[in-house]
Amino acid sequence: MPDGRRVRQALLVAGVVLGGSIGCLPAGGPPTGQRWLSGRTFALLQFAPDAAGAPAAVLLTTPSSGEPAWGDLYQVNDPGPSRPASAAPTLAQGGTLLLSGLSGPGTDCVATDCRLAHDAAGRVLATQVTGGPFELFRLDPTTSTALDLGGETSFAVSPSGSRLLVVDGAGGSATVYEADGQQTVLPDVGYATFVGEDLYGLEANGPSDDSQALQRVPPDGAPQTIASPVAGLQAVTTTDQPFIVLSSTDAAGSFSSSLLDPATLTETPLPGTYQGTSSDGRWLQLWTPAAQTELYERTSGALQPIEVPPYSWVAWRPQHDECWVAAISPGGAPDVQIFQAGGGETTADVAANPMQYAAVADNLGASSFTADGRHWFSAVYDQANRSRVFVGPADDPTAPTFPVNPAGTGSGQYWLLADGRLLVEAFVDDPARNDIYLVDPDSGQARALGTGGHVVTIGPSRALVLLDWVTSAGSGDLTLIDFATGATTLLAENVSTVAPQTRYDPADLSVDPLAPGAVIAFQVHDFIDSPYDGIWVAALP
Repeated sequence: MPDGRRVRQALLVAGVVLGGSIGCLPAGGPPTGQRWLSGRTFALLQFAPDAAGAPAAVLLTTPSSGEPAWGDLYQVNDPGPSRPASAAPTLAQGGTLLLSGLSGPGTDCVATDCRLAHDAAGRVLATQVTGGPFELFRLDPTTSTALDLGGETSFAVSPSGSRLLVVDGAGGSATVYEADGQQTVLPDVGYATFVGEDLYGLEANGPSDDSQALQRVPPDGAPQTIASPVAGLQAVTTTDQPFIVLSSTDAAGSFSSSLLDPATLTETPLPGTYQGTSSDGRWLQLWTPAAQTELYERTSGALQPIEVPPYSWVAWRPQHDECWVAAISPGGAPDVQIFQAGGGETTADVAANPMQYAAVADNLGASSFTADGRHWFSAVYDQANRSRVFVGPADDPTAPTFPVNPAGTGSGQYWLLADGRLLVEAFVDDPARNDIYLVDPDSGQARALGTGGHVVTIGPSRALVLLDWVTSAGSGDLTLIDFATGATTLLAENVSTVAPQTRYDPADLSVDPLAPGAVIAFQVHDFIDSPYDGIWVAALP
């Protein structure tokens, strides 16, 4: 921690009264970049999405006036390179109010980087607390205007961003907005989801859920009924093509399920209840009427019974047709049964219980394997019920495994690097104050990169972190760390929040949010008033 910051915080913690002289204490060096906004009574949220004709801008919120509102949402545009840091405008001078009573900071999250949803035109979608149902607004950063889309219980944007679904569950209706402004109202649809660019929804055509009909609304097309009656709809994403699982109950109370191919709209009955799938969707895990688990091949209809004891852990190995099964064993490590779909079974006597370890931005939830299926995770719990994570080769689960975090520490999510290494945080008491390690899962070699902080984001060759984090102040030192050399570059002190313009993409690890010249925004919020407080934007060295 730089000397100026240490002195000021030590004095404050000790309760030393300095009167008017506090403002004269050294504030350290100026942050990297340009100050876009001065002040302390706001919080940085994110960059405004790219939009044709719109200036570069950041979004921020002001303090909430009470739950459940998050605060008021403001836009601040780039003030231009000629404005010095000392002349940065205040929020009253440089901010534009977009929406009052914002309901939250956004649910599109990669680690701590949570953003508001937006469409293909760069228009932000945000909900407002009204005292009743949430009100959905579409905010245009080009014109700084807000369009009220009405009450909603949920909304979704299609993968391309060109279609918007708004569901009013309380009213039993949904509306689809197209890129050209066309609207399609589905008056009796209480649940709907995008599968690719097509929208699928359940339309009530009787007094019970069992009599619902499955509707499909293609882009700019008219609704069409695909199947009826339908009680349930589940869209499943795979590395190949998505598919849909439908469920229904007949007049006699018998339950059945089927597969719907979105490409051909062909419906295929299933000989059991869907429970899971291989990563490419070729094999399904089913619970059959014979009260047993079977693997089902979609292309041939072949069934392969497998033994799954009660209270078992079951996981599919990514990029492999392997289903791993282990009985939960609090007292010791279990045997793992590895079923090769299509025939074959292996028993592995492992050293620890398999565990689900969450990769950053894994939208499918935690997994017991790395995304490439090369490594698997296990855990040993200490007396404080903290898990020490181990990693080993999935090709040989009986081989030695290596610790990911030191004994006596807890570990949260991990970041996956393009070369297969893991960036992990390990903390003792405070999850915001971690030792940060680079771990090679093949050799077990672990190298410490920093202490007392947490990762903001990573690129292929370096990490952006907040070190020397002071929990009581909610700020730390914004630092770049080079993976190859361990060299550190201090960008700013007393930073509370960071917003990279480009996001780490777990599906494409070649994307580099931290390339030289990449832009980040950050908020300086010192213990006491500082000439550097405010929103800064910088191009990385």
